[in-house]
Amino acid sequence: MRVFVSSEGAAIGPQILAYAEFRMFSALARYPAVQRAQVRFRHDAERKVRCSVVIDLEDGPPAKAHASGPHAGVTIDRAAEQVVRLMRRRFQPDTVGA
Repeated sequence: MRVFVSSEGAAIGPQILAYAEFRMFSALARYPAVQRAQVRFRHDAERKVRCSVVIDLEDGPPAKAHASGPHAGVTIDRAAEQVVRLMRRRFQPDTVGA
């Protein structure tokens, strides 16, 4: 599995991009059906940092998650939490809500 991280017009430094790669890889590594994840950052109309994640799976449509926050660190954490919930719903439905 590969995680690709990019920034579109948002001033995101290399340390934050590396943190995003680490967080997403950690959230997805336990799911062998994940082929790759693309993480993109940009600023929205309110100047918040927006993070979009597209997860390509072996079978089925891609899974998508979005989060925003006042700065990149908060946004990455929110997106990673959303990805974990999304993957649990898809691959471990018995554990959702537990």
